[in-house]
Order: sequence, then structure tokens, then C-alpha cells
Amino acid sequence: MTRAATPQRKVSLLFGTLRRQIRSLISGPKDRSLGRRTARPSIGTQIVCKDLRMVVQAGMSDELWAWLMEKGWREVAYFPDRRQYRDFPPSWVTRLVDAIPEERAAVLAAATENAVRRPRLRNAAVPAGNGRRR
Repeated sequence: MTRAATPQRKVSLLFGTLRRQIRSLISGPKDRSLGRRTARPSIGTQIVCKDLRMVVQAGMSDELWAWLMEKGWREVAYFPDRRQYRDFPPSWVTRLVDAIPEERAAVLAAATENAVRRPRLRNAAVPAGNGRRR
């Protein structure tokens, strides 16, 4: 059951949003330090580097993971992660996994060019029924 959107609640949400936006403008984005080096993540885990994100697929070797960590890739270690990322298409992750070590840098650069920013879902709750508003 959702709370009714009273006028007081709307004003409260508006001021909260404005306060967060002003705070982020004043302080600017904060760069997080690189996390510690870890063992190769399991299949399906999201790994990130700056504003890029990919999902670990089957076949990623320990050698490839070590190479990616040298480039700054780390497993997401902070939750909830509200940052916006550009996601690598799964086909490019597969190409990176299958690439020989000499071609990895070129494949990673091409994958970066093909990374797509996914829209954030503000309200992930789906209304009852078929999901359409009437």
C-alpha cells in the first residue's frame, strides 16, 4: 500500500530534491579511491571503472581479471550504488573475454566507444494489473 501524495509530502519531496541538487553542485562529484585488489569475481557480477560497467561472463580468466584490475576495474563494493554508468553490450564483453592478450586494449577501447547509458528507473514499483495507467 502506497502513501497518499499529500501537499505536505509533495513540498517535502521537492525541498529534499532541491537540497540534494544544491549540495551536489557545491561539493561536486566525489571520486572514490580504487578498491582493493580481489580475486576474480563470479559470473554475473558487475564490475566498474569510472563511468563504465560490465557484467562478468563465463570464460573470464584470472589473467584477464588481473589485466582489468591494472586498468582500474573493480567489483562494485558500495551499496546502494546510485551512480550512472555506461554499460558494455554483452557481445563486446564476450569479444574481450575471447581476445588474445595483444588485442585486449583495442577491444576494450572499441567496447568503451559502444558503451550505452541506460536510463535510471525512478520508480521501480509496477502498478497492479498490466502496468498501464488508465
